[in-house]
Amino acid sequence: FGKASEAMSYFSSIGCSPLLSMNPAEFLLDLANGNMNDISIPSALKEKVKIGNSCKEKPSATIVYEYLEEAYKTELEVVEKKKLMDPVPLDEEVKAMITCPKREWGLSWWEQYCILSLRGFKERRHDYFS
Repeated sequence: FGKASEAMSYFSSIGCSPLLSMNPAEFLLDLANGNMNDISIPSALKEKVKIGNSCKEKPSATIVYEYLEEAYKTELEVVEKKKLMDPVPLDEEVKAMITCPKREWGLSWWEQYCILSLRGFKERRHDYFS
């Protein structure tokens, strides 16, 4: 969650940035699918994969997903939880609405039901008794 404008800077801060200029939506889609073609591979992810002799070998989608999840937990999870746990400041109008509930209607629901039932009966009494 967060602002779309901050997504590219976040992923570049954890070491995943596009090697070529590309559409941010395509970049995020590639990351979500674990496709690391044309995307820089962070050193922590390289260590996980232990790339052998072949330079073309890329990490699997599950390893990419695990890396992104770990990066989120170490960098953003604490900050996001703190934001969610902070109380939301209320203005005076909202506080007044919460603290002093006033009756918007003069009658309770039962009184309204009785009045409407009696009115309906009076209007249809000729139909009922004829």
